[in-house]
Amino acid sequence: MNFSKSLITVAVLSLITVGASAEEANISAKGQVKIGQKLKTTTKVGIESNEKTATLLVDKVSSYRSVQSKENLVEQFKAQQKLVNGEKLSGKKRSEKSKAKSASHLELYDAAVLLKTDLDGDGYYSEIRVDFDVDAAFANYYDVYAELYIREEGTSDWTHYYTTDVFEIYGASNDDVYRVTTSFNDGFPTGQYEVAIDLFEYGYAGVVDSLDGIDDPDLGNLPIEDARFESNQPLTDVSISTVKTEIFTDNDNDGFYRDFKISFDADVASGQRDIVAKLYQKTGTGGWQFETESNVYTITGTSTSDTIAFEAEWQSGYATSYYDFKIEIVDAATNEFLAEASHDFGPLVDVPLEDAGKDTVAGGASGGGSGSTGGQSTTSSGSGGGSWNLLGLLLLTLMGLVRRRK
Repeated sequence: MNFSKSLITVAVLSLITVGASAEEANISAKGQVKIGQKLKTTTKVGIESNEKTATLLVDKVSSYRSVQSKENLVEQFKAQQKLVNGEKLSGKKRSEKSKAKSASHLELYDAAVLLKTDLDGDGYYSEIRVDFDVDAAFANYYDVYAELYIREEGTSDWTHYYTTDVFEIYGASNDDVYRVTTSFNDGFPTGQYEVAIDLFEYGYAGVVDSLDGIDDPDLGNLPIEDARFESNQPLTDVSISTVKTEIFTDNDNDGFYRDFKISFDADVASGQRDIVAKLYQKTGTGGWQFETESNVYTITGTSTSDTIAFEAEWQSGYATSYYDFKIEIVDAATNEFLAEASHDFGPLVDVPLEDAGKDTVAGGASGGGSGSTGGQSTTSSGSGGGSWNLLGLLLLTLMGLVRRRK
């Protein structure tokens, strides 16, 4: 069904994911290193249009160096996983008891699904957007969040794939629709799927409302397949197994860094291959902008000692923002496209950066870091309502300690 109230997107970027798996945690001031393998799903805030590769439109001054090292990213990732206390993508279970509401003052008014990306035109989509509207029985403000699940039609087990930010709704307003855009990267064979949404009020236990394909037909019979089944994707013998992002130098302590290093381990099915890696960046829903390319490097089989790294210093022309990166690998001799990594690798998403000109302490003095991931795999993004940034969430947590339901 269509919303009887108009859908209005609130353009607020999410700066932190509440309850997301530790593998999908954002880079933060307390964690300047982020390492990960391919995500099963990817949820990225603000993806509302087809991405385009663009050239630089403004003057930017930066310094890049590419190196090949013997750094073993795979072993680093395994070591990190032993320390992770969060849940895996499929670790969070949804019970049919979710349908039992713990409160009556909040409801999921309606939901809709936009089928977004079908690269091979076979009618099955590797990217969807779920829109939902939360209403309250009283003309008050409420802080809520939602858990999203998916399962193939005819099966019983739900797979948890996204936890939204905490966002604010007011009464029955139609200005607080929340949108979650998800790319399915791996583990979702071609078929019909169903999405479920469980709603929670922040600070209180129990599901306050839920919707699935039975409650709302818009959430069922969704033709989905992951990116592997998009037949127009080039089949090559090269892949990227692991990516690591490190950020350095935040002189003004604003949480945005001026220097960074992106390392990745590329593999070839057998033998050796000479490759060149290209690096792109973008913010928000903008197009990809080319930054630099590496020297010619040789990768050997699935060796873990041929890691390639881009080391960067941004001097001027870069806004203070959260940047996404894309790595493209091409054949050194023919320029044939071989592989890429972007939103399907957590370390390449929402990297907090700014140039040296903006990274200044009081008085203008400048001075001297770093970045998740890896069954089923997706990438998702959520926006809408009144999304909380990191500071807002911390304040909300403190408020929750003293809140009492009237």
